[in-house]
Amino acid sequence: MATPQNARNPAPHSDLIAGLYAVDVATPLADTGGGLDSFAVADRHGSRLPLMAVRARDHAPPRAALALLAAGPIDYVLTPLAHGAAAGPDGTRGYFVICPIPSGPPIWPNGAASIPTWNERTLLDDLLRPAAAALTRLADRTTHRAIRPNNVFRHQPGEPATLGMAWAGPPASLQSAVFEPPYVAVCPPSSRGDGSVADDVYALGVTMLTMALGRIPMAGMDDAAIIGRKLDLGSYAALLGDARLPPLIADLLIGMLAEDPEHRPHPAALIDPHSARGRRVAARPARRAQRPLDIGSTQAWTLRGLADMLGRDPEQAARLLRVGAIDTWMRRNLGDPGLAARLDEVTRAHVRRETSNDGAADSLLVARAIALIDPLAPLWWCGQALWPDGLGPALAEADRPGGNPARVEALRTLIESEGIAAWATLRPDRAETGAAKLAVGNPRGILRQRGWGGGMTALRYSLNPLLPCASPVLAGQTVVRITDLLTALESAAGRTEPRRLAPFDAEIAGFIVGRGELAQLPDLAALAHETDPVRIGALQLRILAGLQTQLHAPPLPQLAAWLAEAASPAIGVWRSRTRRLRAEAAFQELHQTGNLLAMLRLVDDPTSLALDAHQARAAIQDIAAIDRELSALDHGGPGRARFARQAGYEFTTAIALTALTASIVVAAIG
Repeated sequence: MATPQNARNPAPHSDLIAGLYAVDVATPLADTGGGLDSFAVADRHGSRLPLMAVRARDHAPPRAALALLAAGPIDYVLTPLAHGAAAGPDGTRGYFVICPIPSGPPIWPNGAASIPTWNERTLLDDLLRPAAAALTRLADRTTHRAIRPNNVFRHQPGEPATLGMAWAGPPASLQSAVFEPPYVAVCPPSSRGDGSVADDVYALGVTMLTMALGRIPMAGMDDAAIIGRKLDLGSYAALLGDARLPPLIADLLIGMLAEDPEHRPHPAALIDPHSARGRRVAARPARRAQRPLDIGSTQAWTLRGLADMLGRDPEQAARLLRVGAIDTWMRRNLGDPGLAARLDEVTRAHVRRETSNDGAADSLLVARAIALIDPLAPLWWCGQALWPDGLGPALAEADRPGGNPARVEALRTLIESEGIAAWATLRPDRAETGAAKLAVGNPRGILRQRGWGGGMTALRYSLNPLLPCASPVLAGQTVVRITDLLTALESAAGRTEPRRLAPFDAEIAGFIVGRGELAQLPDLAALAHETDPVRIGALQLRILAGLQTQLHAPPLPQLAAWLAEAASPAIGVWRSRTRRLRAEAAFQELHQTGNLLAMLRLVDDPTSLALDAHQARAAIQDIAAIDRELSALDHGGPGRARFARQAGYEFTTAIALTALTASIVVAAIG
């Protein structure tokens, strides 16, 4: 693909990603970003390699696998060079992934209904061998999960193709149902997880088939119909239809499109297609029942179809499981009494353990049943499928302004009821599901943490390391790393609109916890329920001062002034007027230096506050003693009053005589 004329010398830009790359938002690049917006880039080190920046979508964070790709470039795949925040075309900041520009156009032009078919040699030499070599190298680090004809590029016929951008969004989130295994395609795009290299082999197989046919298989069918047909007939038969292929290509695709990921060849074997051809596993069609099982308005003829239908209607599925209708159908119509007995055992054990018959209990029962009925199926929960390592992007998509509160609640019940662990115990052979990896992050523990130190907000950031902080305080900025938070708050403090808000909110709190800064957990837990303005101001200052100290952040004078406004009620707690005035003056002086810790010591100094309180109590006691003595004088009786008057007369007379004597002596001397 030709490099844009000004891609190497874009307009000057203040944002540099990784200190090197300037995004030229005035030069968009068509059809290079794999479905995402892409722009020309200049390398400030003067590299002559044409580069592009692909922008991530809001609430669809880039893949955490970016960190695993730092080991260096891989031939025949657009590996990322850097990633970071920069200003987008509309002036708002976004998150970009930097990688080389493809050397040619996509092998399937966007919008094309058909293309000239590729012959066997072109399929093997231009597509299969280079893609297999790239996947073999990539498999040691991560998966690709974005192989499709409009995201594979080639300079010209006879040259090897290159796999396109796959890192600026959740894995497989831009894949259509045609190019994904049915057990992945059934999940919403944000819930598909990293998958395994076998999923990449499947997508490569469908891409080869597309180029061999010169058309997209099953074009015009919706996703549900595509998935249903694949589950019913098997992927190879469903995709091929009545078409015919060269024998070598057909044999390769039978293995690459196998339903069981373990039956698909490793990409290293595909580098030598003739050798891989001899290792193929014969496809076995799903066993078909004599009579279907009616579930609502649909019918299940196979175990694969049954699992899919149960997952989509958990309430009806749970009812059929509890009354034994499904295991009865397995015995009588499918001829599988062994599976029926195991399903009955799982159902009875679940019913004995369950404490309530609600939606979560139904979903847990259905998830266990599906894991037994179809071990290849994903986890179904509350009517939607997901792979466990897709939980993070699924939560990011649902838990946002304008998102899906019902989906958020479903994911909450999944975590609270330990549905992932219950599902994983019934399929321990599928290590690639990501259940073990997810358990390390302890999502249930984060969800149970009290106050702003936990809950769904903190979990959303914990499961999505590259998800920007969504606080309204930071509107217009993209903050992904904890080290950028204080700088962004300092910038926000210099603008009018954010200053109308509190300098700290639940999103910022969740972001801090999600990025692993746990020292502030007690203060975050307290802040969520605090109503005293004095305590709120002090807690906000303490949290951010702790971050400034831990991160060795520079002075933050504008943020300090903002926090000073919020913390000013804390100055009023000083009982001594002298100390209060002194603290107010020192507070004003300190916030100009931007040292949050020094400010904190003024409003949160237990020793000085205790001394101030002690002296205040002592003063109160002294005043009370004086009040008691005055009261005693007023109520001491007539005798005490006459004595006081007589003493007063005598004292006055003595003073007068003394003054008279002194005046006579002075006159005599003079």
